[in-house]
Amino acid sequence: MSSAMDKAMKTMSLEEEDEPFVMPDLPQYRSGELNVLCLIGRYEHDLLEVLDKGFQSYDQWWLVTDRWSEPPPPDSLQFVTFWVQIRNIPINYYTKETITLLGKLIGQVLEVVVDPTRSQNKDFVRVKVRFDVSKPLRKSKIINLPKELSTTVYFFYERVQKRCYNCQRLTHVDEDCPLILKIRED
Repeated sequence: MSSAMDKAMKTMSLEEEDEPFVMPDLPQYRSGELNVLCLIGRYEHDLLEVLDKGFQSYDQWWLVTDRWSEPPPPDSLQFVTFWVQIRNIPINYYTKETITLLGKLIGQVLEVVVDPTRSQNKDFVRVKVRFDVSKPLRKSKIINLPKELSTTVYFFYERVQKRCYNCQRLTHVDEDCPLILKIRED
């Protein structure tokens, strides 16, 4: 019996024939369709750089990006961060508090770039805001000042190129504006 066992052991090999596994070519085994709207990065700092820039643009349209979380929060992809230039602020109101207050007319103020100890050499100040994309952009705002004075401040959105100049929404251009289309129908 030992010779039969020896013979069987000799025919055995530690290196089995390892044929490649053939993955079935069926949709349920691929995640491409599920991830068609996903962005991926090779390194954490790449991802953080993209997220820190605020929104991205493609063909002059903006894209809202956010870090994946499970489950996504209710306000997922609802907010975008960008820089706003505020113009025509009266010179005696160049304070961080005033500029923050004016920035809040656009969205949640994250950063104000102003140094009251230095002279202002530009005709605007910059404010980084978190903006709710379901709302229209504001082009200007009349500001009532003390002593029955008033002024109009203007807002310029950096890197925001395409939008509807009729309703100021970021979701379409003038030709596709629901307000204009309704007027044409009527």
